[in-house]
Amino acid sequence: MESVRQPGTIHVDGVSRLPVNLSRAELVKLFESNLSNFRACVLAEATGKSVPQELPGLLAEPVWIDHWADALLLSRARLQVTVAQAAYSGLPAADGLRAELKMVRTRHEGVCQRRAIQARAAPPFAPDDLDSADLALLAAHQEELADLIRQKLEKDGHDPSLAEPPKGELSYRGLMSVA
Repeated sequence: MESVRQPGTIHVDGVSRLPVNLSRAELVKLFESNLSNFRACVLAEATGKSVPQELPGLLAEPVWIDHWADALLLSRARLQVTVAQAAYSGLPAADGLRAELKMVRTRHEGVCQRRAIQARAAPPFAPDDLDSADLALLAAHQEELADLIRQKLEKDGHDPSLAEPPKGELSYRGLMSVA
């Protein structure tokens, strides 16, 4: 499927020659050295070829699952074109390619479902986190914020003393966008 191979690139058939006990760190290094290696491993895994034991678990991690789904989508698209070309040309390989396409399609749909489940299980965005971040920034940069607000008030023709927060007030909430 890949016509141009760069040095250090693994072809889909070469994935089965990788050591079965390759660690996650070694797999990540392999992927980061060349994106084609990642795509080859993903395609090999989807089509039932022998892959390193750690690969399926690594791909399912939240940090990799989007890349996994994208690589499967690309493989799926390329296979669809290849199947169409083979069928049009009357090549006997068309049936085998159709079977491979079906495996990749099924795997892609499964990964997309898994990704949706992970997204639903992720903790929702907590507004309290924003409040905490605002307060931390305000505490660390009170003078800079007051200067910016004073400058904005002066520029707009207002009394710069309005920039001083009331005593006991911890936040400039609502004034953050004027700077």
